[in-house]
Amino acid sequence: MPGTSDTFYAFSGTSISNANVAFTGYGAGGQHGVYTVFGDALSVLVDLNTSIPGGAGDFTGFVWPAISNQDVAFVGLGTGGQSGVYASVGGVLGVVADENTPIPGGSGNFVTLGFSQPAMSDAGVAFYGSGSGQYGIYSSVGGLHPVADTDTQVPGEDGTFFDFAFTTSMFDEDVAFMAWTEPFDATKDIYVSLDGELIRVIGEGDILDGLTVANVLIAREALDGDQLAFNVRFSDDSHAIYLATIPEPASLALLGLAALALRRTKGRYMR
Repeated sequence: MPGTSDTFYAFSGTSISNANVAFTGYGAGGQHGVYTVFGDALSVLVDLNTSIPGGAGDFTGFVWPAISNQDVAFVGLGTGGQSGVYASVGGVLGVVADENTPIPGGSGNFVTLGFSQPAMSDAGVAFYGSGSGQYGIYSSVGGLHPVADTDTQVPGEDGTFFDFAFTTSMFDEDVAFMAWTEPFDATKDIYVSLDGELIRVIGEGDILDGLTVANVLIAREALDGDQLAFNVRFSDDSHAIYLATIPEPASLALLGLAALALRRTKGRYMR
């Protein structure tokens, strides 16, 4: 492990951008950090010896790094319940949002451990964040603001969003996410904020190629320009990967139904 006599024994949270890689690494001797590979150079970005920007003491843990070119965002943890989304941009480490950050468009601050899985582009960072009774997908582009939160009206409906899945995907200033409009026993849908407009792509209960959609899922790398790749589980337990062109959700090109039409359980393969 860079800067130590320790060696890696486990890895998680790998992200890639233009052949640059960021990942979380764990050492046999207890070291833990976010590491980067730029070209052939393996380096430590942050580890347990790194001071928390805007906080107290050093980091105690890291999860879910995301990379865009050579900029990296991640969720960092500290003593006393400290947590937040942090980013190294141009080699400068700073806070995107932490428990001292007021929730934009809401009241109070983000709560401790209320952050998950940032996504990153050259334009900024997007992430799931929560506060006292409020949840949302937030973006740092042009200043921290909600892409959608529990006060945001659902496109084409009268009500507001109920809650959001942790995973977001980001391309330039656009963000894709999954959300519920009612409590969790209701349907989960995929939305994209494209040029500031919220667009519903697809959701549970929709009919696709004559089959009923039972579950949908995106990954952090799902959005690329005006195209969105997503996983589908149908009510007959078959699976597929689709590609949607946004903002034309009627244009859905099948990528891999034959290879993925296997009977698998919802709990193991879809979240």
